[in-house]
Amino acid sequence: MSLLKYDLFSSKFYMNVGGQQIRKGTIFGLTLSILIVGLATSYFIYILEQYFTNGIEPNYREQSFISQGQINITLDNSLFGFRFEYDVNKSIQLLEKQQNKTYLVFIALFFYNDNDFYQNIQLDINECTDENLKGYYCLDYSKVANYSLTLSTIDNIQSQIQVFTYGCLDLDKLKTTIPDNCASQTDIDQIVNGLNAGQRLKLLTSQYNVTSELRQINFRNSFIYTTADQYILSTFKTQKQITQIKQGYFVQSQTSFSSPIQYDLQNQVLDRQYALKQVGEGPYLQISITMDEIVQQIQVQYSTLPQVLAQVNSTIAALMLVGILGKKFSQSSLRNDFFLILLKNVFQEKYFEMLKINKFLEKRDLDEQNLVYQKNLSQQQIEENLERLEKNENTTILIPTNNYKFKQEFQKKANDEVSNTYLYDACQDEGKQIDTTFTVQKKIDYQQIEVSQKEIFSDKKSTTDQIGLNKEDSIKYLNEKCNLSVDDQTRSVNGSMNLRNKNRNV
Repeated sequence: MSLLKYDLFSSKFYMNVGGQQIRKGTIFGLTLSILIVGLATSYFIYILEQYFTNGIEPNYREQSFISQGQINITLDNSLFGFRFEYDVNKSIQLLEKQQNKTYLVFIALFFYNDNDFYQNIQLDINECTDENLKGYYCLDYSKVANYSLTLSTIDNIQSQIQVFTYGCLDLDKLKTTIPDNCASQTDIDQIVNGLNAGQRLKLLTSQYNVTSELRQINFRNSFIYTTADQYILSTFKTQKQITQIKQGYFVQSQTSFSSPIQYDLQNQVLDRQYALKQVGEGPYLQISITMDEIVQQIQVQYSTLPQVLAQVNSTIAALMLVGILGKKFSQSSLRNDFFLILLKNVFQEKYFEMLKINKFLEKRDLDEQNLVYQKNLSQQQIEENLERLEKNENTTILIPTNNYKFKQEFQKKANDEVSNTYLYDACQDEGKQIDTTFTVQKKIDYQQIEVSQKEIFSDKKSTTDQIGLNKEDSIKYLNEKCNLSVDDQTRSVNGSMNLRNKNRNV
């Protein structure tokens, strides 16, 4: 079949079997090849689709280490937002607008320390403009535009953001004024001591989304409960991340960004009145945001197109291991073909017997096959004899009539025929010395004499071989037999000529 040339697991050979040259394919190997090619093509299309839709996971590495160098985070208005809730999801701002009273006052400071130098810069508080921080207060960092949230343990540099929550009627070193429309202290204490009362914060985080290949901004939530008689100091230690992204189809480019990623909360609780007398500060809550020594290093590397193709190639190579079965099957089929060729051309009788035993041929078909084979073989032998006759006019044409079974028998008979021919030639030369008259007869009479001589000398050669004569005796015996044969030829020819003369007279 012409389709068998597509068998990927065919066996190579240098003969012509079944119309297939160079390779021997099988139906099993062809089926297996189609299956493997189909699976490989489907996987290749799937991988390409995943690659161009960013469905392949990139190489992602993350490492956290402690840095003693300088760590900085840019101050942004959306760095964090805060609000006080007197009940679940109920902001104090809404209550103050409804009652037109002030319950709580917020004060924000930026603290910077560089060895012996430090300073506090008060920041303005505004409503957040970011949609994710709607209803929250944010800080305005325009007064500290040249600063950043920083930490350096080696150089003793540190900065932090502080937000204080006071009652409207409170006074201390930091809060020195009282608004006009303050609520009563009892109402303020009731708000602060509410069951679900506390300060809610939203802290900025940013990370790289490997699926969308975009920087994704989110906010972490934190809630701190309050009581009227306690001074709660909450410190958020901010961890910085540095993310590096490598991407590209062939040549990759690198981009990087940094942002806060994690906040560790530490709470301290002090007696509010004691702190007011001893320290001079007595807020309900103080929130401090500072830098942490831990830095997270993140590396994201996307696969290139050659790497993806190499993955497909590896999968195809794994599938090709299944082709060992197809290769074994093809080799087995090739050996069977060689075995059948050997039976058909060398051991044909056994081949016909096997066909007959397995009921592939009836006896009549077997006889016909045998006759056809003998006819073809005889025709071939005749053609070979004719070629020899053209080279040597004295060469006798031999037509085999025996049943041919094995290659060894063909060679033996050929050798015997050559020996008989030589014997006949010797006798023919002897006969020519006796009487050359018979050589002018017609070709058909002469061929009959040659055939009879061949049979006679073949029999006599075998007889000579059987009795085991030596060389001299064999020559003597040969001369006697040759003389006898010539006499027989003379009588045979004379009889034939007399018979023809009678026929002409009649």
